[in-house]
Amino acid sequence: MLDIDPMKILWYGIGIVIILGFLLWGAIVLERRMRWFLQSLWNTDGVDREAVRRVWKEIEKMGSSSNEHELRQAVVKADSLLDDVLKKKEMQGADMARRIKFAMHRFPELRLIWRSHHLRNQIVHEHDQVFKASQLRGALKDYKKVLRILGAI
Repeated sequence: MLDIDPMKILWYGIGIVIILGFLLWGAIVLERRMRWFLQSLWNTDGVDREAVRRVWKEIEKMGSSSNEHELRQAVVKADSLLDDVLKKKEMQGADMARRIKFAMHRFPELRLIWRSHHLRNQIVHEHDQVFKASQLRGALKDYKKVLRILGAI
C-alpha cells in the first residue's frame, strides 16, 4: 500500500499556491511596465516634451534660490505643470486630485505626489505658514520624479 502523509501533501500544496501567486504577481507587474514602455515609444499623447522641459528648467532655477517666496512659487508652478501634463494625457477628473487618482490606476507610482500636492495647497491657502527650504525642495524632487514617470521630461 501507498503510505501518503496528508500533512506533507498539504504543505506542498500551500507552497505551490504561494509560488503560483508570486509568478502571477510578477507577470502583472511585468505586463504593466511593458505596456508603459511601449506607449512611451509611440508617444500618442498631446504632451509637448520640449515645452515641458523649458518650463521645468525655469522651475529648477526658481528652486535653486534661497528665497522662500521663490521656492514656494516653484512648487506652485511645478504643481500647475503636472496638472497640465495630466490633462494632456487625458486623465479624467474635475480637479487635480481626481486626475491624480485616475492616473494612479495606470501609474501606481504617482501616489508619491500626494504629499507635495498637499504642500502646494497649504502654500496657496495658508499664506502665513512657514516652510523649510528642504521641505519645498523635496516637493520639487517629487514633481520631477512624477513627470519622469509620466514620460513628460
